[in-house]
Amino acid sequence: MNVSLREANELTRHPAFFGKIKGDLILYSYHFADPTVYNNNDTARELRGIVFDRNTGEIVARPFPKFFNLGEQNCSVKETDVVTSNEKIDGSLIFAFIHNDNIMLASKGSFDSDVVVKARQIINDNYIQLIRDLYKKGYTAIFELVDAGNPIVIQYPYTELILIGARKNSDGSMVTPEEIAELGKKYKVKYSGIKYRGTAGSVKAKLSGLEGIEGVVGYKNSHEICKIKTRWYLKLHKFNPYGLTDKNIKEAFFNQELDDIYPNLSPTARARVDKIVGQITKRIKNKSNKVREFLERHSDITDRKEFALLLKKEIENKREHWIYFQVRFNNKPIEKTVFDYLKKALLHTS
Repeated sequence: MNVSLREANELTRHPAFFGKIKGDLILYSYHFADPTVYNNNDTARELRGIVFDRNTGEIVARPFPKFFNLGEQNCSVKETDVVTSNEKIDGSLIFAFIHNDNIMLASKGSFDSDVVVKARQIINDNYIQLIRDLYKKGYTAIFELVDAGNPIVIQYPYTELILIGARKNSDGSMVTPEEIAELGKKYKVKYSGIKYRGTAGSVKAKLSGLEGIEGVVGYKNSHEICKIKTRWYLKLHKFNPYGLTDKNIKEAFFNQELDDIYPNLSPTARARVDKIVGQITKRIKNKSNKVREFLERHSDITDRKEFALLLKKEIENKREHWIYFQVRFNNKPIEKTVFDYLKKALLHTS
């Protein structure tokens, strides 16, 4: 799929998405996942770390797009399709590219996050050569960082960068699982190995009783992939699709677990989730605009005490004062700060 700098920039009008600038580069990603946008917007699916040159509009790094669980409404892979599947690594996404002849690492939302800093400490000459050779061919190298000292859900016994794929910047095509294995062996780096071959439905059946792994990524071809997760991993989310309430929909949204829930919902239930998520997103947008307008109007006030007195005078809800202080004095992004505030406010009162 083709995606332009203009299209990416326009999407940042939605409160979920943002652009982060570093020199002549801009990275687009999201503050929070909103399925109501991903389900209907191809460009939104690309905004998961994609990097453009701001001067030329050229894509210089292209990690995986948003892709779906087997059985989800927008998953193009069907249970009857034959797939080759790699183990899905439960870590933090890191991708690598070349800019001005320098090795650049980034995570899904940042050029300099904590996981990027850790990844820089890990890469050696083997990784550097792999990254350079892939980039010469027009590909972004994609890894998963697993950290023995900071696990996500699954505890790994080592801290390592694991090669999980590579994606062509020009058209978004991906190397195959067989090619991932070849690259891992050639450059002597850890890589995600092939687990199963067969129909997606048969792979799902083989995973059903397994524990201790998240699942697999099934490749139908170089453009169509899907997530197939184990029941064990999904149970960790403790979500009951049959007892659907406003509260557990909100909890799933704010805990960013909707990806794992959608495949288990009926079309009617999905419509209900979309409606509630749409309402929350609208609230985030409205409140973010209110905060932005206030801060721009009082941009000259830098004294914390004077700022606090002004908030007391103009913003009736004292709990919201936290948002304004975080943004003004701690340089926090507005939409993400509003998201964090509403997570506490809505879940507490639901």
